[in-house]
Amino acid sequence: MERDNSINVSFLSNTILQTRKNLGKTQEEFGNLFHPKANKGNISKWEKGKSIPSDERLDEISKLSGYSKEELLNGSLKDKIQSLISFALSYSADKYNSDLKKEMSYEDKSFLRAASEINSLFLNDSFVRYPKGFRVKDFNNLTQKENEVLSNYFSQNIEEAEKYYLKLSLERAKGAGVSPKDRNILMFIIRDVVENHFAEYTPDNKGLLNLVRNSIEDIYADKIYKLIYVVNREHRSVRVAKNINPSLEKQINNILYDTEKKIDKLYKEFNIKD
Repeated sequence: MERDNSINVSFLSNTILQTRKNLGKTQEEFGNLFHPKANKGNISKWEKGKSIPSDERLDEISKLSGYSKEELLNGSLKDKIQSLISFALSYSADKYNSDLKKEMSYEDKSFLRAASEINSLFLNDSFVRYPKGFRVKDFNNLTQKENEVLSNYFSQNIEEAEKYYLKLSLERAKGAGVSPKDRNILMFIIRDVVENHFAEYTPDNKGLLNLVRNSIEDIYADKIYKLIYVVNREHRSVRVAKNINPSLEKQINNILYDTEKKIDKLYKEFNIKD
């Protein structure tokens, strides 16, 4: 097969090599498993990424390795998500702002924006909690031992977070039938998973209730307020939306308040700690 630049040659060649080793076969013995047999020279070229197996050979390699044909060509979905998470964690806001000055497609800009948003969430002070006793310390005057403890603490927390986001993103990507080559869709999935977890919108009963209650509070305290009021120089709220009936505003606020109280009752009904 001719080399296709979209093929993840490194993953394919390494998978062939590891599959042969896992089976305990020499290159010649491994070639004998194919129909018709593949000679030792071809096996060597596949493992070094110097040539790509034909479609028929890929079907056989798929059965021997346990990877789908698409995964062989594009890399595994898990590995792709892991690489995207690693990319996002290293993609700083400064790098994003610098890249925006370059000419690029809308798809590339969307991809980089999502990566930058993930990076910003990880760097947020409230994302990873400080260990007890460090919150009020002057970080310029920590001892070497305290610096090591703090560094290890953050590393462990971020590592655990990465594992969690990988697991959840993989589940969602598989459920949606997303391919490893769909990098934009995968990055958007990762971003949504990180944002939801950061806001405590986990895919469970508590996460659903948190989402609904916070959305109600956001509508009432932020969106409606900004639509109707302005804060003047005396820091007082001034009602400026003359075309909105105050009675209508009051009734809507009452509906939101009553709904929020019903949501609070659901926490108790489903034994969920608030």
